[in-house]
Formats: sequence, C-alpha cells, structure tokens
Amino acid sequence: MTTHPDGLSNGMAAIQTPAGLVKPYPFFAQPLKPPQVTDGDLVKQLRQTVVGQGGHCYTSSGKQPQVIGRDDEGFTAASTIFNGAVKTHALALVKPTDASDVSRTIIFCREHDLELSVKGGGHGVHGWSVAGHVILDLSLMNDISISLPNPVPPTLQESFERLQLRRDSTSTNGTDRRPSLADSHQGSSESGIKRSAQTLDNGDGNDGTDTDGARRKGRVDGDRADYSPLDRIDEEDKSRSSSAMDGERSGSGSRSGEELKSFNSTPATSVSDQQSPREGSSGISHHQAEAGPSRGPRVTYVNPSQTPTSAFPFVPTTFGASPGASSSSYGSFHPAFGGPSQQLTLNTHPDPPPYTLVSFGAGTHSKELDAFTARSPYGAFHVPTSAFPVGSGQFLSGGFGFLGRKHGMAMDNIVEVEMVLSDGRIVWVGQGGTKGGDWKEGEDPEEVWWAIKGAGAILGVVTRIRAKAYYLPSVYAGNLIYLFDRSSTPSLLRHVRDCIKGSPRTLYTNIIMTAGPPGAPAIVVFQLCFSGSRAEGEMYVQAISAWEGGRSLFQDFSERTFERQQLAVEEVLKGGHGRKWFIKSDMLKSLSDEVIDETCARFHSVPDGCTWLFEYTGGGAVADVKDSCFPQSHRESAFTVAALHQWSHTEPPVEDTRCVTTAEEWINEVIHPNSPGGPLPCFLQSAKQSDVASVYGINYPRLKTLKKLIDPDNFFRHAMWPATYDEKDELQSLPDGEIGAKEAEDAGLTRLLRDGEKEGRVEPSKDKGKSKGE
Repeated sequence: MTTHPDGLSNGMAAIQTPAGLVKPYPFFAQPLKPPQVTDGDLVKQLRQTVVGQGGHCYTSSGKQPQVIGRDDEGFTAASTIFNGAVKTHALALVKPTDASDVSRTIIFCREHDLELSVKGGGHGVHGWSVAGHVILDLSLMNDISISLPNPVPPTLQESFERLQLRRDSTSTNGTDRRPSLADSHQGSSESGIKRSAQTLDNGDGNDGTDTDGARRKGRVDGDRADYSPLDRIDEEDKSRSSSAMDGERSGSGSRSGEELKSFNSTPATSVSDQQSPREGSSGISHHQAEAGPSRGPRVTYVNPSQTPTSAFPFVPTTFGASPGASSSSYGSFHPAFGGPSQQLTLNTHPDPPPYTLVSFGAGTHSKELDAFTARSPYGAFHVPTSAFPVGSGQFLSGGFGFLGRKHGMAMDNIVEVEMVLSDGRIVWVGQGGTKGGDWKEGEDPEEVWWAIKGAGAILGVVTRIRAKAYYLPSVYAGNLIYLFDRSSTPSLLRHVRDCIKGSPRTLYTNIIMTAGPPGAPAIVVFQLCFSGSRAEGEMYVQAISAWEGGRSLFQDFSERTFERQQLAVEEVLKGGHGRKWFIKSDMLKSLSDEVIDETCARFHSVPDGCTWLFEYTGGGAVADVKDSCFPQSHRESAFTVAALHQWSHTEPPVEDTRCVTTAEEWINEVIHPNSPGGPLPCFLQSAKQSDVASVYGINYPRLKTLKKLIDPDNFFRHAMWPATYDEKDELQSLPDGEIGAKEAEDAGLTRLLRDGEKEGRVEPSKDKGKSKGE
C-alpha cells in the first residue's frame, strides 16, 4: 500500500483499462502504527482514565462520557462519516461531555504514543476526523443556551468553573469523584469577565438562568435515560421560560427578566413547541447507520419534484404582530422540492436586540442550533452558518451560507471559545482580549484568537463556542430552475451574473449546475434568499426571470422561516450520506465570460450525479473582517466555487477516475487561474503544504510560526496541516505578486523570493520597481 504526500493512502494501484488509466480514489485512511498496549488493555485503561472507577454521571445535563472499543456495539455507527468510502482503523472512540474529558483523553494519548483525531459533525469527505488511533467524537457536547449581550453574560471559563462546582456538589459518599481541573483555573486573574458575588451566591441555578447566565438551556438529545437531579433545575428553568413573559411583566426579578425589560420586551408572536431535531430526526439519525454499498441509480445533488409552480403560493405574513397575539398562523405552503405542507408561524419581537449571544457545545449541528435559537423568547435569532448538513467545525474554518453576505461567515461571528491544547491544558480566548486558563509564558492569546478563525483545528480541540445570532423571523426565498443547454446556458449565466452584481448584502445567490440522474436532463438552479424586504426580493426574481433565452421550468418563491430555508438544502442532498464523495473547491475573483464559456463546455460531459456551483460572496461582510488568518485577498473574492461529486460504491474503478478528474481539471484549469490562491479552509481536502499555503496566502508563514509554538509536535496532525515543511514549495504555492518584499523578509523568505524572481515563478515586488527590459 502506497502513501500519498498529503498523508492519505490509496487502497489500490492504478489500473490500466481499455478506457484508459484509472486514477485511484484518494480518500482512504492511512494505516496506523501498532500501539504499545493490546487493544483490549488500551480500551480498558482509556475507559478508566476518562470515565473513572465509579462510572457515574458527572455533567449538569446528566450525560456520562463514553469510551467505545473497536469491537464494541455502537463503534461502527459512531465512527461512520458522511463519505461512505472512508473506513477507519481506529481502536477506540471517546465521547466526552466537557473539556475535562477531552483533556484526559489528550493526555492519555500522549502518554501512550497514540494519534488522536477529532470528529465534530463527520461531514468532511477527506476522513481526517476518523484517522487516528483514538477518535474524539464530540456528539454528546450539544447543550445550547442563548442570552442577551447586555448585561454581559459570564464568560465560558466562568461557566465551566460553575459547572465544576455544581458537579462536585452532586457527589455522594462512597463514590469516586474524578479530579476537577477547575481548581487550577479558579484563581486565574486573566479571566475576561469577573463573576459577581450575586452570581456566586446563586450558584445553585435558582436564579432562573443557566451557567451561562442565559435563558432556556437546551438539551437537544431528548434522552431521559441518564436523568440526574441537576436536570430538575433545568426543568424548573424551562417551566419558568414557558411563562417568562408573564413573570417579566410582573417583575419576577430574574436576571433574564431584567434583560428583556431593557429591550421593552413583549411576547413573541409564536414560539413553536416542535420537538427538538435530535430526537427522532431523520437528518441526525442517518449518521448512525453503517455505510455500505449504494443501491439504485445515481443521485443528483438537486432532486426537484414535478409539482407545478402554482402549488407554491406566496404566504403573506406580518413581521410585527400585536403584542397580545399568542400565535399567527397563515395558509399552508409547500417547501422547496416537495415535502409535507406546514403552517407558517413566525416568532417575532417588536423591539429585538441587535443580536444575541448563543453558547453551544462543539458537537452541535447547524440544524440543532437553528431549531433552538428560532424559538428563543427574544424572537427568532440565527447564527450565520453554512446550510445543512454541517457540524460546528465551520466555526473554525469557514461557514458561508444564506446570511454570509450580510453578517459574514460562521467563523467571523464567534466571540469566545473554550479550547483544550495539545498538552491537555484548558484555555479560554475571545474577542477584545478575553482570555483565561493556563497560558504559558510566550503564548499570545490574541495571536491564537487570530488563528482560531480559519485554522482552529490545527491548534487544539475547541469544546465550546459563543457566537452572535441575528434577528430573522423569516426570509423570502426559493429556486429558479432551467434546463442546461450547452449553447444557451452561457447567456443565462451572464445574465444572472449581471443581475446580482452590486446587489445589497441582504441577497444570497447560489448558481447550481447538476447532472442527471440517468435519463433526466441536466439542470441549472438559481437559489436565492433575501433577508430584506419581500419587494426587494421580488425585484431580483423578476430581473432574473426576464432573461430572453427561455422560461424557467420551476420556481417556488415564498416567505418562510429561516429554519425552513436551511432545511431546503438538506432535502436536496437526498441519498448523499454513505455514498462515495469527492469535493474540489476554490475562490474566484470574478465570473468572467471565459470562465462561464469553459465551464459550460466541460459540464456537458460530467458524470451523472455531479454538481458544480458558484456561491456569490462578493461585496459582502466577508471582506469586512481583518483579524482572521483567512487572508483579505481571498475574502475579497466574488465567488466560492465547488465541484461536489458523489457516486455509488458499486460502480467500476474507471468511474472513480471520471468523477475525480472532471472535478480536479475544472477547478485547476478553469477556476484556479482566476483565484486569489485557494478555497475556504473548510473546503480544503489535502494536507499537502502547497495546498495549505494557498489557502492562507500571505498569512501562512505567520500561522506556521504559531503552530510550532502551540503544537510543536504536531499532535493535531489529522487536520488541514502538512506533516513536513518545504519552504521552496511553500513559496511556489502563493499566487503571483501575493507576497511583497517586506512581508517576505518578515517571514524569512527574502532569499527564496529572489530565487523565485530569477526563475520567473514570482513577479518582481512592487517595492523594487520594474525589472530590466520593461
């Protein structure tokens, strides 16, 4: 078995067939070196370390950490990821419930020379999340809470310490209590915000708030089997939440009541009692099915129903219903691409705060997050995220979605994180200099904060996140679908490009070209979402529909909840989980006529089930962010482009080649020459140094320096980071003119820059004037 330079190995050699050379599928887990202890002893020792002798429940939610051996029931389901082609060689899987469990797991792996991989949502098709001896599965860390920004809620560090105190108070005589790391942090003077005496006095949770000082702490798994006395505290809090508005109007004196009053709160129009998505959700339960050979025909990325346009009427709604209204129900509407009808009920607020702060565990999926925040007592709020299905990894590596042009990416909206470093230390860091925990001399929390927003996975395990959420009861959204035609589609794409150029930040546009399934024509889908007014949205729909080359086959625009719009993306990914996947992506500076023409010419011959998309990012909030390791040159791009290819495990090897090479050739030959360097970090599928450096551009040398300081042994090797460095290869990966003389000198690359100019690989620096002969 051979190993590729990017750390992935292939399970088969290249095959010569009558159709040509078969290129092996790239995503197979690399074999691991044998551990120092036997598999059985390893699992036993790891379980004793993480769970403890007594095996008791230790978290406020009543959940207990789990250690599952490779031969134990549940291992296959927990270690299966979205890409069914990836099979793990891991020996054990740990499901932690808090940062302490993560810390113990890291220390154990270091002591026993074991490689660790971290699984958040399991949606990365490369397989890094299950590539280690031990998989750290964060799925149990899914508690969510929401609070107002003023008064400032306790920091994540204070919340952690308070949970430790509550946990300790539940220990009974005769039980073995795990040692708490809180003792080493409670005296820290570096905490961003101090706890008040009142907060300490109310440490039992009877003040009507959770440990974040927030209302309605959620446990979205719905599991009652591990009920603990602490659950009763949260149930009482939920009971208070159900009548929160009455209590606030009568002056209940709760902290949340005071916060709501500061915004002249009145009841939300309606807060749905719909059950949490974790329990009985098809979108979550599919992760627990073992992947196997796909059956049936190719599945395309978009699967529109044959329902006529008339079945999707726009449903008029009111944003600011009267305060006395308990609910606002309107006529039913059918969501995009079919599905059961629903009543449109909006959770509105007449005077919402500018944003709320949402704290959540790193095992939380976007679907769970949206379901919770949409039902907050402050109205429907949403954290900017990618569309489903994704996990919390997007908060460290991207996360562009329907709100991206208006509010930025998911990673741009985090305000604080809790992180476990490569030696097991627990630290906290956030915006505005917020920091806490056991930082060593020479470590700069502000530098780490800069790197977290784009490369957090290479520095540590983020266990909890706090992010901004924005008021958004509904959006006006839908899809326009046209047949793909090699001769006329270029004109259509140019028309849409010109329509959306310079559009307001409230407009989201995604151009999706999808082939198949067999027997069906290729189609072009324009997915639009407006977070502004309906009139503004209708204007753009009409402008696109005015294309003179033909009429759309289908459109389904309506006002809908943002949560409903997010679900529309999950619906069009039918059949995707467990199949064989390949994704290739890049950023695009502009959608030129040449790119459009060449794209349409190549798309004509792609395999069935393959999808190419252009997601419009230009002129939005993404370019406003300066304090992130994802470079400004990339943030100013007009589009993020991706080839999303999926196919069956049962297809012959030659199909692997077709599905992989058509994606690679389109991105490398058509898109990359018009790219600032590389894709969003979340789309990075290779750990080769040239690929990694292209993503971070001018910031790569600075990021490399920080990586060596925070994780000098590259313990977090199963992430988007090269195993070895080659400075010459690093410089070659940077776009022409990307690195100037001063930056190169700061990075220690002046000599390489000079050599690159001689070899014609790098344009002469503007600081040095024009070269001879010009």
